[in-house]
Amino acid sequence: MKLQNKLIIKILFLGLTFVVLIKWLGVEKRAYLNSDLVCPSFGNLPTLNIPKESVMVDPISSSRRIGIRNKLGERKLYPLEFVDGAMFIKTKAELHEYLAVYADICGGKPSFYNSIDYVKLARLKKVETKRLEKARNKMERKEWGNFYAREKRLNSDRSFLEKRISFLRNKLEHITPISFKVIGKVAEKTKDSLIVFGSALPDNSGMKDNIGFVYNGVIILKNAKRTDIASPEYYTEKHVLAKDFYFVKRIDGRDTFGHYMPVSVYDRKIKVTSPKILSDLKKEISFYEKKLSSIEKELKDMERMEEHLIATAM
Repeated sequence: MKLQNKLIIKILFLGLTFVVLIKWLGVEKRAYLNSDLVCPSFGNLPTLNIPKESVMVDPISSSRRIGIRNKLGERKLYPLEFVDGAMFIKTKAELHEYLAVYADICGGKPSFYNSIDYVKLARLKKVETKRLEKARNKMERKEWGNFYAREKRLNSDRSFLEKRISFLRNKLEHITPISFKVIGKVAEKTKDSLIVFGSALPDNSGMKDNIGFVYNGVIILKNAKRTDIASPEYYTEKHVLAKDFYFVKRIDGRDTFGHYMPVSVYDRKIKVTSPKILSDLKKEISFYEKKLSSIEKELKDMERMEEHLIATAM
């Protein structure tokens, strides 16, 4: 009997330790970002809008890491510094590590590969060596100098435009209201709300940020209408089939057993951003995207010119 009691105490102790460890590591509340939210610009993204639930501190190395579902849908943790620091990579080893992470998350190489400091410096060093070897006079050296000054300016403009577009897109997604359809079973009624167990689906599935999406979860519908109940009056079980609800917030809840159970709140009465503001923001994004496209085309043309100059100099 004593042995059995000791065994029970040991199991309870291990269980408690496991729960504490999970809470300490943040596994319970960790959110993994989908790869389409960070691709194809992973490595050159602003970190201001990354949810804190997606970031953790590795207890072994003390480094910060970010949770992402890679291109295969696998949940993995990656170095946080690679989110926005790829352009400043200075060593070959760090470049190889970043490229392996990028290939795992997005596949292939980033479009800004040639603008990474290490790649750019290595390429320029090679070209500069050939240029100095083959330059025949001061006029030719001046032409090369003007070429690289122009390329440096274009790269600087491209970096500014990419950051500006990313900022404006994030702003647009946050202020654009997305309506949801809600389907599920009514668990409880209050004066003006319904507590539902079911799913909430965004009307615009093309939006990247579907933070309000719920599958088989607890949902509170504020300012619900009688017409939201789809079941006939004589049915004991009541079911909801509602639309035109907007995601408000997610509350950390617990069930009767103490397990983590998020509760999603939706409302019909929500402050909608002025259509003119949304339209002006979209026009501004389009304007910067056209400028960026023009600069990228010019840089590609310069790369071809550079290759030609190197070939003719050899």
